[in-house]
Amino acid sequence: MRKNIFLHLALFTSLLCLSQSDLNKDFVINFGSCNKQNEPQLLWDDIINNDPDLWIWLGDNIYGDTDNMQILKEKYQIHIINKWR
Repeated sequence: MRKNIFLHLALFTSLLCLSQSDLNKDFVINFGSCNKQNEPQLLWDDIINNDPDLWIWLGDNIYGDTDNMQILKEKYQIHIINKWR
């Protein structure tokens, strides 16, 4: 239920930000999940080239199974570095 509310809120907010010229083009929504931060990030260029109006993470943006915030920060750093390889 909570995810459903978030999805509707995100979509509604995005629609409010559209200008009149944007209303004449397709509204592009991209989805992603299960992003393994230690693997090559091969799809980001295709995603960027698709020029999405809205990006929705449906699952893990990293695998951060830890309560240690320093380890979690390091995992996000790996994701950022690998994203642009």
